[in-house]
Amino acid sequence: MAIHKQQTEPLFADVIWAQPERADGRNRVLIVGGHSHALQAPLDAFRLLRERKLGAGVVLPDALRSLLKFGRPAELDLTFAPSTPAGSLARTGKEEILAAAAAYDCLFIVGDLSSNQETKQLAAEIVGDFKGLKLITGRVAEDFLDTGPADKDLNLILSASQLAHRLRGAGHKGQGLPAPENLGQTLAELEVGCNLTACCDNILWTKADGQVCATYVAGFKDSDDNRLGVAVESAFYLINNPGRPWPALVSAAWQSRLNRE
Repeated sequence: MAIHKQQTEPLFADVIWAQPERADGRNRVLIVGGHSHALQAPLDAFRLLRERKLGAGVVLPDALRSLLKFGRPAELDLTFAPSTPAGSLARTGKEEILAAAAAYDCLFIVGDLSSNQETKQLAAEIVGDFKGLKLITGRVAEDFLDTGPADKDLNLILSASQLAHRLRGAGHKGQGLPAPENLGQTLAELEVGCNLTACCDNILWTKADGQVCATYVAGFKDSDDNRLGVAVESAFYLINNPGRPWPALVSAAWQSRLNRE
């Protein structure tokens, strides 16, 4: 399998330059995330999506209600779902979350949902039941690398350490990732049932539709904020290129490079 590269030119220039000039006003992305000690990632995702002119809503655990009593953005379309005693999303809120998600094109799980087993089970169930685009970044993303049947609508934005952990589980020796000149082939051979972008220092690796691409982004560092930015661009291109995850995710990686220039 050839490993594609984006170094000086995008693979899909037509996709990059075909961005819509203005939003259509529809609800596009429902953000799900947060727990009693982690609110920032869902709010940052909302802000970035708004900057990309994508309509967005947010689902948070009820435990965060008091924190948003004052200072809540006026334009924030917010739903509070039941919380566990630990302050994360409870499984009893599943139907409420799915009902909210039905009005959106994309379900976007962000940040640290918590390590609570009930919340992780909730995430697995809503991702399995939602019929549409699904985009996941943060701690819980790694849980979806090995579960369930193939799902072309499931897209993961991973950290380098999450990818390294998955490769070790697949038999790769070593604590870190293979060298960049070897990682492309390793990714090509990795069996996963979803699409993914792995955020490594200076390179974004995309795997979708059985193909792999390395996008070179000078100065890029694998961090929560940078992965969130890549995830938002992924949402933008996936929504505007329905049924085409390979060109959408590769173009999102290139856009992430353009955003740094």
